Amino acid sequence: MPHYYSEEQQTPSEPKEMEWSFRGRTFHFLTDRGVFSKDRLDYGTYVLLDTVIDEVEAPFLDLGCGYGPVGVVVGSLRNISVDMSDVNRRALSLAEKNAKRHQVDANIFYSDGFDHNERLYKSILLNPPIRAGKDTVYRLLRESYDHLLPGGSLYIVIQKKQGLASAKKYLLTFFDEAQTLERSAGFHVLKLNKK
Repeated sequence: MPHYYSEEQQTPSEPKEMEWSFRGRTFHFLTDRGVFSKDRLDYGTYVLLDTVIDEVEAPFLDLGCGYGPVGVVVGSLRNISVDMSDVNRRALSLAEKNAKRHQVDANIFYSDGFDHNERLYKSILLNPPIRAGKDTVYRLLRESYDHLLPGGSLYIVIQKKQGLASAKKYLLTFFDEAQTLERSAGFHVLKLNKK
């Protein structure tokens, strides 16, 4: 059954506008069926963004960007160039439109994890696609480590009930430390540094 982590969406398209305010600025996003959290910004994504926006550095990757809220907000408020990737082609089309409407300098491209991306980053943000399964999530976590510059950081948000303990244990097989930056409504924001 297709889900938001599928490359091509079978669900008929019904684009719509969504408005969201963050740190005194209002953003207008185009969303659609077949993308993650199409009706409102997911709370986990909000907690991740609110927690780390002031410390992320370029080169920056919004991994699994969906329709683009993280990359657009970071690019807009931090005034940095952003890379945004996703496996969902409908989501990528929306991300391109949303970056353009907010005048964000963004490189938006198709990639299942890093299969079409050789770049190295100082900051990678990820709200893992839990519904895609543990194998996919763990692959994205490992590939993220491999694509960080020395001193770079991976920031993730994950709910306690959706495998926080096991994900943290897995992450510590290649990262030296998992720092919890924030906890809110069951969501935990982790920062993992590559030495």
